[in-house]
Amino acid sequence: MSRRIVVLGAGHAGAEVVAALRAGGFTGDLVLVGDETAVPYQRPPLSKAFLQGTATAADLPIRPRSFYDQQHVDLALDRRADSIDTHARTVRVGARSHEYDVLVLALGGRVRALSDPVAAGATNLHHVKTCADVERLRERLRPGTRLGVVGGGFVGLEVAASARDHGAAVSVLELGPRLLGRVCSEVVATHVASVHRRRGVEVRTAATGLRLEADQDGRISRLVTDQGDVEVDEVVVGIGMVPETELASRAGLATNDGVLVDVDYRASAPEVFAIGDCARVVRAGGSTRRLESAPHAAASARRAAAAILGRPAPTDGAPWFWSHQFDVKIQMAGDPDTRPSRWVTRGSVSDGSFLVFGIVEDRIVRVEAVDRPAEFTQTKPWLGRPIPALIDRLTDESVSLRQLLTRH
Repeated sequence: MSRRIVVLGAGHAGAEVVAALRAGGFTGDLVLVGDETAVPYQRPPLSKAFLQGTATAADLPIRPRSFYDQQHVDLALDRRADSIDTHARTVRVGARSHEYDVLVLALGGRVRALSDPVAAGATNLHHVKTCADVERLRERLRPGTRLGVVGGGFVGLEVAASARDHGAAVSVLELGPRLLGRVCSEVVATHVASVHRRRGVEVRTAATGLRLEADQDGRISRLVTDQGDVEVDEVVVGIGMVPETELASRAGLATNDGVLVDVDYRASAPEVFAIGDCARVVRAGGSTRRLESAPHAAASARRAAAAILGRPAPTDGAPWFWSHQFDVKIQMAGDPDTRPSRWVTRGSVSDGSFLVFGIVEDRIVRVEAVDRPAEFTQTKPWLGRPIPALIDRLTDESVSLRQLLTRH
C-alpha cells in the first residue's frame, strides 16, 4: 500500500494505531504528530506510580523510540496541528503542510478547568494530564503539605492516595453526593471512601458552593465550601476532561462532545477517523457513547486500523477500567451508561475483597471488583449473556465462579 496516513495526537490511541497499521501490513508513509517532546507514554501511572516516585519517566513510554525508527514512523513531536482541509486532504502543522490519504484524529482532550477566576492565575493549582504536570506537583509534596483535591473521581482519588504516601495532609472535595458517582456502584464508592478515611484523607461529599481564596501572591490559600473551609498549600483539580474537538469542528467535521464517528471510528469526512477519548461513537438506534480509558484507546485504534486496511473488525470486548489507590486494586467492566436494576455482592465488603454485579433482567451488565483480579477476569466474558439460573448463586462462595460459569 502506497497511501500516506497522518495521525494527529501522540497519546495512547495514536501510538496504538500506528503500531496496528504496521502490524497489519501498511507499508506507506506514516506520520505521527504530537504536542509533547516525549515519545508516546502511558498516562494511567501518572497519578499513581509516577506521582509516588516508584516509576520514572524512563518507565512510561508505551514503546521505545527505536520502535518508531524501525517501523519507519515519522515522528513530528513538539508540534501542534493548526488546521485541516478535508477537501485538499492536508494538515497544517506550523510552517509545514502534510498531505494525507487517510487522517486519524487521536487528540484526546484537555482538562476541565474550574470557572473561578482565581484559578486562572494561581501558581499552586495543578492538573494531572502530562508528565510535566505531575513532576511539578511531585516537587511540591512534602510531609505536612496541605493538599486540596477538587474532584472525587479516579484521578482525584489516585492523587489523594499518592500524596498521602508522600506524607501530605489531604482533603478531597466532591460536589456530588458520593465519590465515583459517574463510574461505579454505591457499594464500591462507599468502600473507597472508607479506605481513604482510614488512611487519613479527609473526604467531603456534597461540597457545594466551592470558591477559591488567594493570598497577595496569587496562591490559593483556602477552599471555601458550604461545608466549611479548607486551608491549603497546593490544589489539584480533577473534574474530568473536555474532548478536543476544535480542530475537527473548524474542518467541518460533525462533533457533539466528541468527534462523531461510526462503529469503525469513521468521521463525517471521507478517509478521516477519530479514536480514543475524543471519539463519540454513534450506535444503532442513534444513541452515542464516548469512553475515556487506556483500554478503549487501544481497542478503538485497532478497530480503526482494521477499517483503514480493509480487514475484518476485531471483536470488541466490554469497556473496562481500573484504578490503584493505596494498596487496593479496583476494576470494573461494562458500559458505564447502563443503569443496573439491582446489584448483587459476592464476598465481604468489610474484609475489603469482593465483587459487585450489576444486573438487568437475567444478565450481568456491570462487574466491579475490589482486590479480586482473578474473578474479575473470569467474569468479564459473561457480560451481556443471559444466565437467569445463576444470578442468585453469584453470592455463594462455596462454589467458585469458574465452576459456576463453566456449568452454565
